[in-house]
Amino acid sequence: MKLSKKAKTFIYGLASLTALVLIFWIWSGEFGLETEKAKAALSANYTNIASTSPNYWAWNDMIGWIDFYRNDPSTGPVIVQSRQLQGYASSSVGDISLNCNSGGNSSGVNYCPTDGTAGYKVKNNGEGDLSGWAWNDLIGWISFCGTDVLLNATSGCPYTGVTYRVLVYNRFGAEAPPSDFSGWAWNDIVGWISFDCLTALNCDSEFYETGYKVRTSWFATSTYGDVYSSVFDTGVVGGAKFNSVNFIATGVGTTSTAPGILFQLAISTSSAGPWNFVGSGGSTSTFYTAAYDQSSPLRIRGSNYFVSFDNNYNNARYFRYRIRLKSNKPQTASPVVYDVVVNWSP
Repeated sequence: MKLSKKAKTFIYGLASLTALVLIFWIWSGEFGLETEKAKAALSANYTNIASTSPNYWAWNDMIGWIDFYRNDPSTGPVIVQSRQLQGYASSSVGDISLNCNSGGNSSGVNYCPTDGTAGYKVKNNGEGDLSGWAWNDLIGWISFCGTDVLLNATSGCPYTGVTYRVLVYNRFGAEAPPSDFSGWAWNDIVGWISFDCLTALNCDSEFYETGYKVRTSWFATSTYGDVYSSVFDTGVVGGAKFNSVNFIATGVGTTSTAPGILFQLAISTSSAGPWNFVGSGGSTSTFYTAAYDQSSPLRIRGSNYFVSFDNNYNNARYFRYRIRLKSNKPQTASPVVYDVVVNWSP
């Protein structure tokens, strides 16, 4: 006979993980670099744009090459962040300012409002979908259009007869660097600005690596928050068999880029441990992924999610668990876990 033991009931994520994400968001989005990986990539540089040609060039038919690589902090190097772009690109018509708080335009005029309202910038929605505006003293505004309708997005894109945008992503599908800019921006005077030779049909896919592009070490990624439970005693002197775990949660998505819940279990014959948290297959490097339980009755506070353990958890009296909450890639949403129910039998 299976005995269901309610291991712990808690409200977690709404307060604690949201606070974690908020701190992380402020640090990465406005003032710093958004992940430890990004900070490591920039440890010896002032930019996260690739330093080797032709991996830092954009193109326009009238003004020619636009250079996105600078590694001198005094010249406003380009930095790709999860909420925005910073710095200047250089061109035959002068600097192109990607963000008013980079210091304004190339003449030193700062166009950021002084009344607290948002100024111009090239925004990143966290998944590499750029939108907003850049500025140049001679040709004026450069529109990145995009699909972002939040965070002071463009109020109507110039040249609306064509849908255009600039994406930053790994062309090989990996959630890892490098990421390449792809697509078009628009200026009313000089026209289209191309960020890669493939989209502009100036190279074939087999010659893409030797063609022009803007490449960065930034990449879209989720952020994670972990919680470790206290020690629970099953009361079974000879040890219990652990069968499954249920969560009552909200905010869990169904795609790989959506918020999610990951789980590891640790068991021991002693209340003092040791505690070896493992996931599927008994590995410390794997996690169980919570799946939606459609057969469960509706819950007032959320939906039921279920994980069935494999045969790695036997003959132990004590247990702890580790829950990892995964945000979506833009790092704007995370799941909330209300209840955790661990099922075990003697």
